[in-house]
Amino acid sequence: MIKFQSIKSDVDLLPKIFNVVAALVALLLIVFSFLGKWFKFPMYVVETHTFYTIDSEITLCFKLAQLLLFLIFGIGTVLFYKRGGGWMKPVLLWAICGFVSTLWYPSVLTHRDSEVMGDAAWLQQQFDTMTWLGGDVYRAHSERSVELGTGVNAQDPPDRLAVFKPPVGSMGWTQINDWMWWFGYGPSFTQFVGSSWFFAVCGYLLVGLSVLGFSWRKSEVAARHLFKLSVICGSCLLLSLASVTVLSVKVAHWELSAAKAAISESDYAGARRCIEAACVVMPTIRCDSGVIRQLGYCDVMDDNNGSVDSHFFQIHRLERHGHYDRARSMLDSLAAQSGELPRYQSREVSRQQLRVAINNINSGRYSRAIHYLDSVISNEQNCLQAQFHRQLMSLQTGDLAMNQKMNQSIEDVIQGVRSKTKRGVIAASAWMRAQGELNSGNVSEAWRARRQSQGK
Repeated sequence: MIKFQSIKSDVDLLPKIFNVVAALVALLLIVFSFLGKWFKFPMYVVETHTFYTIDSEITLCFKLAQLLLFLIFGIGTVLFYKRGGGWMKPVLLWAICGFVSTLWYPSVLTHRDSEVMGDAAWLQQQFDTMTWLGGDVYRAHSERSVELGTGVNAQDPPDRLAVFKPPVGSMGWTQINDWMWWFGYGPSFTQFVGSSWFFAVCGYLLVGLSVLGFSWRKSEVAARHLFKLSVICGSCLLLSLASVTVLSVKVAHWELSAAKAAISESDYAGARRCIEAACVVMPTIRCDSGVIRQLGYCDVMDDNNGSVDSHFFQIHRLERHGHYDRARSMLDSLAAQSGELPRYQSREVSRQQLRVAINNINSGRYSRAIHYLDSVISNEQNCLQAQFHRQLMSLQTGDLAMNQKMNQSIEDVIQGVRSKTKRGVIAASAWMRAQGELNSGNVSEAWRARRQSQGK
């Protein structure tokens, strides 16, 4: 009874309760972060209408590293506490390590995982192409043909794809936007980042604040000491990890600059070695269409015309000089072996096929456009832009079943995109389905799809 009265009369009771609750919430957030995906890239299987998301293998490495940190600091806390040193300092250091390493995660993911980040960059590029003011969604609601009421032109996708701008040229802080991308906080990451990553960031931060809160109620002098320790340790660790990222960017910059110098001296084999070295330091550089063509240029100039990279360069050169039939013949031969190519090359084949399909749409060659679009969709089943234009073609040709299928695919894939502007894509797709249903005499289905396009 006396103990209860002392607790009740404690002036710090509410702050202590708040700290305990905050600590429990923080631990729950960290647990949830381990259970969920830190990066959620949408995948879709058209045949089975199955939607799922994939995470990077790098996420598992970070989770295992943080679990190891938990075990190390957990043992350290017990030993430190038994020697009379308290538990706050090791717990605070654990929270700092977890917090800073989680902030570093986007940088490692963006630099190292060329497959997942390359696909994410392409899907993000498609989404931007569709939703900007001159994109496919805008045209679907403004440039309307008299009969079908849908866009008569399709937006050409950019000729180049890249996860980030290659570190060439000036590297000063005036390129702050490029540095943000090199540190991993570009749209390819932010568009598909999972909630569990935010749970980890908030959880570790809240643990640190809770420890400081406990210390403050116990001793203001000790709290100030812990706060200084957290600032110093956190800053040192953050600068150390940031230095690793900066060093990677700098080394890639040096290698690409050396490649440029080698090309100027006609040392094409040496230039290729330098570019390959840059890709070892930052593997996602290899996803850059310009870098792929640069490798192809080196091969062509070094009399290695049989490499796949050289074919990409030759296709690009033929298109620039107006030899479209020869370029497409070469592209078709690459598409036939797409399943055997590395991911960065097979992705580039699909991108070029999509560009050819859109060119055929705008030229009125619908059968050729459908051929290329079907090829892209069979290899890239979460290719939003290909699905959108395939739905447009099904509307033009009166193929209601394909119209419905592509509408369902778009609605499934788009749920993996975080941006709110995805509502415009859903509305445009539903509106095309409404037109198809109406042309087939399905008035009730047309009305339902029309209301969906209006957000109702």
